[in-house]
This record gives sequence, structure tokens and C-alpha cells, in this order.
Amino acid sequence: MRKFLMLFALLMLSGVFAMAQTFGVSGSVKDDSGAPVPFATVTETGARNATTADANGNFTIKMRGNGTLTF
Repeated sequence: MRKFLMLFALLMLSGVFAMAQTFGVSGSVKDDSGAPVPFATVTETGARNATTADANGNFTIKMRGNGTLTF
């Protein structure tokens, strides 16, 4: 029983650390002239994580680890 409780506690702690590795990134998408790009798709490169910018080009996305964004 003691080993089971230790294993359970270890699994719960590892889940907390995995969730702590996500962070939010926000910004705005602009073209070469500095004008906002409305409704642009923002994707975390190499992941299925994506969002869409609003009418003013502003976005917020939650990322995992050290990723890069593709617009």
C-alpha cells in the first residue's frame, strides 16, 4: 500500500510540472507596412496548437516549451 501511495504522489507531481510548462504569448500580426492583418492564423510550429487573430490583428496563444510561431 505504501508503494502505491508513493507512486500515486509521484504521478500527481509530474502532472503538475507538465502543466506548469505552458505559458501564454500575446501580440499583434502586422504586414510590412505596419498595418494590422485581421483574422490571421497563428500556429505553434510543429504542434496542433493554433489561434486566430481578431479584427485588429491581436492574438493570444498558449504554448508549451520553447516553440516558435508561424503566421
